[in-house]
Amino acid sequence: MPTEHPRDRARSEPAGPAAPEARARITLADVAARAGVSRATASLVARDSDLVADRTRRAVLDAMNELGYVYHRGAASLRKRRSGAIAVVVADLINPFQAELAMGFEAELRPSGEITLLSRTFDDLDRQAMLLTTMLEYQIDGVLLVPATGTRDEDLSVLASRGIPYVLVNRYIGMPGANYVGMREDAAGRTAAAHLLEHGCATLAYFGGLAVATARRDRFEGFRAAVAGSAARVDESWCAPTPNTAVGSHEVAARLLAEGGELPDGVLCHSDAVAFGLMRALRETGRSAPRDMRIVGGADVEVAAMWEPPLTSISVRAEDMGRAAATLLRRVIAGEAPDGPYLFEPDLVVRESCGCHSGHREHLDGAAAQEL
Repeated sequence: MPTEHPRDRARSEPAGPAAPEARARITLADVAARAGVSRATASLVARDSDLVADRTRRAVLDAMNELGYVYHRGAASLRKRRSGAIAVVVADLINPFQAELAMGFEAELRPSGEITLLSRTFDDLDRQAMLLTTMLEYQIDGVLLVPATGTRDEDLSVLASRGIPYVLVNRYIGMPGANYVGMREDAAGRTAAAHLLEHGCATLAYFGGLAVATARRDRFEGFRAAVAGSAARVDESWCAPTPNTAVGSHEVAARLLAEGGELPDGVLCHSDAVAFGLMRALRETGRSAPRDMRIVGGADVEVAAMWEPPLTSISVRAEDMGRAAATLLRRVIAGEAPDGPYLFEPDLVVRESCGCHSGHREHLDGAAAQEL
């Protein structure tokens, strides 16, 4: 009787389970069928969109786990010619205004499934150049950039040469035709000065901000113009630049207070952080706002209302500005050529640090100069 060869036995036995690599690739259509939803809904879940109800999301995720589906983001990027990734580059998240600005970017981009790659320059031009070059390696669709102080047109050539869409936010660097979202800084200076003048201030000062910052320059010009049209004067000794932090402004304010001399009646601070440092320095010398100095901040960050006394501040609506910038970037990516820049009119949120005692807003018509 002939002996059966093992190879013949293998041919006659039923085939076992296919090796993993031999299985047909699971597609989104398979996932959608298993979950009982459309392929478009399954795609939204795969891209982590907020547009899907929690119950539906759970069903799709369960189907993905059961089928062993893995979303191939690289392939999706090649199909759409887009990665869904937006580079967000800010100066420093320690600054509460820029943190709120970044929240606005994220809030606008997240529902459509776009992801943000967040980095900080620490206001260093070399680091900014490195970050912009590095971001290109991630096949980003566009850049939302709060430029480092001192940024020039040529510093952004790496983006322009690669055709990467970008929007500059909050810091204007004077590039003709640049897509920019910010605030009318000169109007902010005039608004704050007018309010302090209404309180009867005879000597006013603009305190803080980096000397090279365009926002300080433009806001200070509006401030000066308002004071020049009154019987009051600008106290130049207190119009000192400072780092845009509470610690940095505190050091400068403490030095000025130690030098003695009369205090200005009213002060517009470059930012809320600068105002916090100034108010702390006043308190350390037995003074306070508004008793010894009426103070207005510049940003109206969330904690401004919780300060003691609550800080009157120019509202730049950071989160709204962030949303507007993200919306503009989306339009630029889509190939539109929006007319810019897009500028927000300032609101003055009145609290107690200026001498008022009931919170309200002035200039309630503040809005983007052009609709996005």
